[in-house]
Amino acid sequence: MSSHSGSYQNLDARGYQVLINYRNTPQVAQSISLRDVLNSKYHPTWIENHVVLIGVTASSVDSDQDTPLGKLPKLHVQAQMLSSILSASEGERPQISWLPIWVDTLWIGCWSLVGTGLVLYWRSRLIWLWSASVITWGIVYGICWALLIVGLWLPLIPAAIALFITEAFTVYWISRPKTKETSF
Repeated sequence: MSSHSGSYQNLDARGYQVLINYRNTPQVAQSISLRDVLNSKYHPTWIENHVVLIGVTASSVDSDQDTPLGKLPKLHVQAQMLSSILSASEGERPQISWLPIWVDTLWIGCWSLVGTGLVLYWRSRLIWLWSASVITWGIVYGICWALLIVGLWLPLIPAAIALFITEAFTVYWISRPKTKETSF
């Protein structure tokens, strides 16, 4: 990652940074307490031929980290990272990537033009304009979601905001009172 990667701007990109392709579960692996290990209360197949992470998950230790799945202990975040990297290396799930900033800008600009075009086409029928806008916002969301599933991150919120703002501004612009120009 660089300091301007995807929607991350001014990122401290020292070291090796990757976006985590989170599993849709906060716990991606079997948890075993230290007490169970010491008392041999676990099945050996839980650790044979598996990666074993050792850490603290107790609620008394403040080690929670904000994630898309809510607050998780840092050990579970490490497990999510490991799962993401291993799944990508085995070809099971894609690693999340992004496009250059100029493509993101073009993506957002295109939706801005679509917003203007919708208003100019449907300006005489407000209900049709509203319906077309909602469908278009759904299309933006659907495209972003579908591409995220295959591992490509596109900016959803900036595109939706550009669509909305240009629609609102264009409606304002074409419906404002016209003033007569005076000549001398």
